[in-house]
Parts: sequence; C-alpha cells; structure tokens
Amino acid sequence: MWVRRNRGGGLETAAFTVAVSHLDAIERKPLYHVRPDERVLTVAGPGCTFRCNYCVNHRLSQYGRVLTAPWTGSPADPAALVARAVEADAPVGLSCAEPSLALELTVALADHAGPARVPLLWKSNGFLTPAAVAVAAPRLEAVNIDVKAATEPAHQRLTGAPLAPVWDTIEALHAAGVWVEVSTPLIPGVSAEPDALAAIARRLTAVDADIPWHLVRFTPDFRMRRPSPTSPAELRHAARLGNPCGTAVRLCGKGAGRGRSGDTLPGLRRYADRARSVGDDGGAAGRRRLPTVRATSSGAMARGRNTMIDNGSRSDAVEFVDALPDLINAAEYDDHPDGRLVRVELRVTSSGVDVLGDAFRPAVMEALLRELAGPTQQMLCG
Repeated sequence: MWVRRNRGGGLETAAFTVAVSHLDAIERKPLYHVRPDERVLTVAGPGCTFRCNYCVNHRLSQYGRVLTAPWTGSPADPAALVARAVEADAPVGLSCAEPSLALELTVALADHAGPARVPLLWKSNGFLTPAAVAVAAPRLEAVNIDVKAATEPAHQRLTGAPLAPVWDTIEALHAAGVWVEVSTPLIPGVSAEPDALAAIARRLTAVDADIPWHLVRFTPDFRMRRPSPTSPAELRHAARLGNPCGTAVRLCGKGAGRGRSGDTLPGLRRYADRARSVGDDGGAAGRRRLPTVRATSSGAMARGRNTMIDNGSRSDAVEFVDALPDLINAAEYDDHPDGRLVRVELRVTSSGVDVLGDAFRPAVMEALLRELAGPTQQMLCG
C-alpha cells in the first residue's frame, strides 16, 4: 500500500487515520507487566509493512495488498482520542495493524498525551529503521514486538521482510528505556518447532533474560486455514523449551492454562525497579506505575454477532468492537484438538434476532455471518 504520496503538490497520507477506536483489556496487546487489569484505548488505521499469511486482522492490516480489503479509515483527531483516554483513565495503545506506518500519528498523539499524562503503547512487528526508533522511543511507555521466526529465510517467506531489523529494534528500544515485551506466535512450519523456539529464546536472552516472552496460540485464518490451532499441550511444551534459557515465558491464548502467570517474573521486578528510579518529568518513564502480574491468560478466538433485521436488507459492512460474549470456554480446547468447534446462540431483540457466534477458526464464523442479513460486529485480536 502507499503510505504517503505527492498529489498536485500536496502531501497525502493514508496512515494518519483511524479505523478502530475502542476500550480493551491491556492484556490483549499482549502486555502483562504494564498497568495490569487496566483498560487501554486501542487505536488502529489500515495497513501493515508485513504480509503474514496467518494474520487474524487481515481485513485491516492488508489494505492495499488484498483487493477485497476495504478502506475503513477516517481522519485521525489526536486531541479527541487523548481526551477520550483521559475520560476513561486509560493509556492509548496503537495495535491491530502496524503503528510504525504512521509515526506522524504517534508524534501527534504524544503532543497531546504528554501534558495530559496519558501513556502511549505499541503493538508492533518491529520492522523499523534506526531513525524511526529514535522518533518513537521517547514517546512510548511500552511496546510488544512480534518475533515470528528464528531464521531469515523463514521470516522472509512468512512476512516478506528480513528478520534482522526486528531484533535491532528490540535492542534499540530496550536500550532507550522503553519497556519491551516480545511475542512469538506458534506458526506451524515457521516458529512452532523446538529448534526454532530454542533459537528465539537464546537470542532474546542475549538481549536481556528479563524481557517477558509471550508464546501465542496460532489461529488458522487468512491464507493459512488448513493447519489446526495450537493445542494447550503444545503451548506448555513450547514454554518448557524457553525455561532453560532463563526467559520469562508467558502462555497466551484461550486454553493456555495458568502457566507461570501467577509468578513474580524477573521482568516484573526489573520494571518495578525502573519505575522507582525515574523522576516525575512528564515523560513516559515518569508516568510508570508499579505493576503486578495478572493471574489469567487472555482469550483469542473468533467471536462475531450479526443482527438479522426484519426488512431483509443485507449489508457486508463489519463494525469492529472491543468485546463479544464467550460461548466456548478454555477447557473445551483439549476436547477439540482439530479446532473445528463452533457454537451459535440466537437472541430475540426489539430490532430483530441477534446471532452470536464463537469458533476456534475465524474463517468458519466469518463465513456463517456473511450468509446472514444485517450489520455484523467482529472482535479484532491484539
């Protein structure tokens, strides 16, 4: 996708936009060592620098690459976004797509967020230049970065981009004093194998063994719909591979179990020590609070709602929302290792019939909702 262009002597940008703006649990970024149990105002615009074939947010992230991905952005209003965050007593988190595409938006948000003492957070793929890191770092309190593969060839095949800049960004943000957490989705044939996980754990430990490492369930979606979702047993086995390296491992995804989520991890102690030492200068570091570790795993699966309205009209528009009811509980993952469980609930309302759906595989739920008339709501992941 184009991000900035000159048209008729004027600079146009496709990135200074917002397609998603809702309050969400901070643990869904996932950040488990920063402001636990708080909400975050999640903000995202269309587009991403990667083309990951498994992306659960591809309708948003792959705009410009996938012809069917609609333009859903509207002009961003940084002052209004920060005011909403102040009202909700929440940080602002740029997530769901790639925030580094819109450094201008981060800078503009920071201009308003600093005086209002509203922290800024990123969920990023880490594919930044050193110059971009230098712009972003002073404005961020915390960032979670994906390390999706252990080797350059595997990373190139999955994302279309080299891996080395991702590690460079992790090191640079960590050195700049930004709180860094790292996520690795357990992608079959890419990062789920023991050798790949061990290599990532060793590399992360070389940067700092106190950096929390999130192992995230793979969910079939987009162009990778045949592999099965990661089972709880596979998640736990992956965690054991990281422990000998001294990494602070956390299991993410519904059905992951408690894992080490109740422990006081080394990363938590490091964050607390840093929070005690900083001054109250209005900068990101000066706004940090002492966190505690949340004792449950986050949920990650497809949930959707479609309202069938009486006049039979049909709409393909999808509204992204922060939460929908759970119809499948975590304990059911072990009983359905193929990931094909779907559960639907009908609710009669004054405006029609609400069809609530929950499924392990997002594509299944999305296909069902497309066949129904009426507006559709869907959760985004992260």
